[in-house]
Amino acid sequence: MTVPTLTPQNRTDALLRAQEAREARSLLLSRVKAGQVTVGQVLDLSDAGDRTASRVPVLLLLRALPGIGPATSQHMLQRAKVAENRRVRGLGRLQREALLAELGRRGF
Repeated sequence: MTVPTLTPQNRTDALLRAQEAREARSLLLSRVKAGQVTVGQVLDLSDAGDRTASRVPVLLLLRALPGIGPATSQHMLQRAKVAENRRVRGLGRLQREALLAELGRRGF
């Protein structure tokens, strides 16, 4: 497989789009951290077709919650049977339910 050749303008445009996507994900995660948005709302946004919410890694979404660190987030993913590299859009119905139940047990 060959890598496509990009013009300098194409490269600049791609870099700008990537930066905008990172900023949007960062804003969403900061809103989760501040308690303005819940994990359930992020899942609903993803279902509604929101590209930013869909592309957030579940592990980072859990770590954005106050009081949830690396060990707890990995434990929650294991209990919900979600791979560490899974993004929100890749969660199945049962995984979503298990994740929300796990969050409910922890008071979120």
